[in-house]
Formats: sequence, C-alpha cells, structure tokens
Amino acid sequence: MLYATGKIKELTHELGRYEWDILGLAEVRWMGFGKTQTKDTKSVYASTSDFDDEHTETFYEEIGSTIQRTNRKDFLIIQGDWNAKVGPDAFDQWAGTVGRFGLGKTNDRGYRLLEFACSQKLTIANTPHTHKPSRRATWHSPNGKVHNQIDFILIPRRFKSSIYMAQTRTFPGAAVGSDHDMVLLTLKLKLRRQQEQKIPQIRYDIGKLQDPAVAASFEAQISGKFAALNLLQNDINTLTEEFKEVLHETAAKVLGKPRKKEKPWLTPR
Repeated sequence: MLYATGKIKELTHELGRYEWDILGLAEVRWMGFGKTQTKDTKSVYASTSDFDDEHTETFYEEIGSTIQRTNRKDFLIIQGDWNAKVGPDAFDQWAGTVGRFGLGKTNDRGYRLLEFACSQKLTIANTPHTHKPSRRATWHSPNGKVHNQIDFILIPRRFKSSIYMAQTRTFPGAAVGSDHDMVLLTLKLKLRRQQEQKIPQIRYDIGKLQDPAVAASFEAQISGKFAALNLLQNDINTLTEEFKEVLHETAAKVLGKPRKKEKPWLTPR
C-alpha cells in the first residue's frame, strides 16, 4: 500500500500524467505513518459490511455535522470509498441525487448513501454519464473477477450542470498501487461576479454657505451637537458614525438638497 517504500513517489509520478487541482486520498491512515489531508475537499472512508448499522449511522451523522460547519460560500466536495453500491435501478426513485449510469445493483449501504445525499441536497457526480463498465468500476477483487463501483464523488446538486461528464469517470490506466482505481471529477464552473453595492452619494446645497447668516446657523448647530457627543464615553467607531449622522442631519435641515438646473428648451444659434 501507500506506506510501502517507493509507493508515494510512484503515485506522485503517475498523477503527473493527469490534470488536477484538488486531490483526495482514502484509506491512507495508519498508526505511526500519519495521515494525508486537503483543506479543499472532505475525504471519507465508510465502514464495510462487517460493521453494524449503528456504526454506519454514526459515520453519516459525523459527515452531516461537518457539512453544517462548512461555510455556505465554499464549494463542497465529498469524495472517497463509501463501501456502497448504487446501480441504475435507483434512478427512478432518486433522480437528481444519482444518475442513470451506476454500476451493478443498489445494496442497503447504497440506499443509505442515497438518503444521506438527498437530505444534504448533494448529487453523485460520477453516475450521470454513460461510460463502459471499465470506466465506472472503481474497485477490483484480488482475483480480478469482481468489479464494483463503491467510490463516489458528491457535490451540491445546484452545480450538477457544471459536471463535464465525458471526463468525470474512473481512469483504470492510472497505476496508483491500490485495488481501487482513480476517479476524476471535471467541472466547468460559471460563477457570477459579485457586484459591489454602491453607496448613494447625498448632495447638499453647499452654495448656501456663502450667505453669512446660513453659515453662522450651520456652525452654531454643528458646534452644539458636537459638544454633546464629546461628553459620551463611546468607542471611536461609534463616535465616528454619530458624527456622520449629525453632519447629515444638520446639512439636510439647514442647507437642503441642491435644485436641479433646468435646461432651456431652445439653445442660441
């Protein structure tokens, strides 16, 4: 496996043949050998059929809790070995959550995965497109006679249309030193640029300040209100906002807004 001498180097060399931005590894944690993590994806390894249903429920509860703590603005990808089979027979009941082209027949763990994905509004990204079986199977038995699809990549359902389906599949030619094949998800995202909210500018008729009487009235009112603010024990940010409010309030009362100049209907020749 990957902790054997030279396996990490072999994997790194093999990955150089493919274009990828985010890498997720499953089943690579051993006591004394550390662990591999990425901050952009959530990698999972589900329990096998040797474990009871209570252990499986705990597994899904922990993933659900992790999703709830994830920033909603982040693009969520959950990938790994789910030890579940989801076949074409699940499509009619779970359309939107799974595609038409899973492999094999859905088992109990597969239905639990579908329930979880549906409740979290996720879709199984490596099932919507037709590929030959060798590009759908992700795990192979030691004797080479059994081929299952148990590794899945889940993404938010609202990004389903961004899946580049022809290049979202298993790549059996990748020599990764495992009984699992590499599964690659390709996305073509069209993100909207967030528009900055423009703060409307409030204009006042400052030309009135040329009148000594108006200027004196404005100064007197501002001075009195500023003196009252100086007595408050507020922090600097609060005081700044209160000063702005006083300026706007006094300017609106004393100066008002400038009148629009009407353009003449006729212009001189």
